[in-house]
Amino acid sequence: MTLFTPSPVVLTPIAAWYGLMLIVLRLTQRRVAGTVQGINYFMAAEFFLVAVVLTVGLRRHLPDYYSIISTNICWLLPQAFIHNGMRAFAQRPGNYWLTIGVLLLATIGYSWFTFIDQNYVICVFTTAICNTIFFVATIADMRKLPTNGQAEKLMRLALIFLIIFNTIRVSTIIIGFVYTNTEIIDQMSQRAYMGTNAILNFSVSIAFTMMVNSKLEARLAYLGTRDRQTGAYGRVAFFELMATELKRVQRKAAPLTFVMVDLDKFKTINDTWGHPVGDKVIADFVANAMSTLRSYDLLGRYGGDEFVILLPNTTKDDAMVVAERIRVRCASSTTEGIPPYSISVGLCCTSDGNVSMEDFINAADASLYRAKEAGRNHVDGCDYGKDHRNDDGKAAANVMKEDLAIAH
Repeated sequence: MTLFTPSPVVLTPIAAWYGLMLIVLRLTQRRVAGTVQGINYFMAAEFFLVAVVLTVGLRRHLPDYYSIISTNICWLLPQAFIHNGMRAFAQRPGNYWLTIGVLLLATIGYSWFTFIDQNYVICVFTTAICNTIFFVATIADMRKLPTNGQAEKLMRLALIFLIIFNTIRVSTIIIGFVYTNTEIIDQMSQRAYMGTNAILNFSVSIAFTMMVNSKLEARLAYLGTRDRQTGAYGRVAFFELMATELKRVQRKAAPLTFVMVDLDKFKTINDTWGHPVGDKVIADFVANAMSTLRSYDLLGRYGGDEFVILLPNTTKDDAMVVAERIRVRCASSTTEGIPPYSISVGLCCTSDGNVSMEDFINAADASLYRAKEAGRNHVDGCDYGKDHRNDDGKAAANVMKEDLAIAH
């Protein structure tokens, strides 16, 4: 019976893989500059994977307390770090109770079966079971990720195969296929296990790096379309989306309502209370609006204290209810640190696929003008082509021409 002694020819490229991945993760961490969480955990995982390879290679030159206990712990730690790294990536708190509990029980078991009742088989069995616990927990947490792209699928696939191979390892231990009491028997299954785990752990790290890059790209795309102060859509992005919605109206003749909002006497608020308070008032309006709107409604910041809202599949009467709800919330706001404020709202609804964007905006602006003429803190609306009046608001429509040209 030949005992399993991994060759440096096998161990060196595995250690190089893990070391290379550690460098890639470090470079990725510098590039994302703290905008994506969890990278530190994966870097720690790669570090301990390198430590595993080194301790396996030097096992016959090290005492049992190091070669058995430390090797098995170093093999558990990467899976624990990967599990908590995925939770950090998803902006969830670390699963520290599970981590500490598994590692503590495993360490006690390793110590007992190394110094008191020496049994290497049970040590390896414990490692395989604990690793599987972390793999299963990581897959369970991934169900709560907001996306399911190719990187996430690769991560799940690698974890599933790790679970399968660890289950096979546990089965071979139970039937006494590959171990003596103190050593691993040199069989092809052991070499396959080592190589497969190396490839799968490397795949997990690659998948995570891809997920980080995807998240960063999504973040940059988000910032490119949003107003940084409020999180509402920027002007150009909003009118691009509005142009798309108008095309949808042309195809389906579904109602679409465009809303214009102006914070009443906002300059007076800035002059009296200061610009920081004015910024809080704007933030309060956005919070009130977003808490009222549906997930697919669009809120945009046209500039300063002027906002625009797009309500797909919404009639004039329903839009009036929504606008009135936002107006009341703002007028009755009790947010600490801001003075009382109000908004004026003008809106226009259309189901006419032939309406131009400029005419649509002009009609809503005319409604906003009437709301201000009514004494502000008021909502006014119209149905395009039925009861709107196209005599006011032309100046605002002309100011928007540049944005509309970009949107088209």
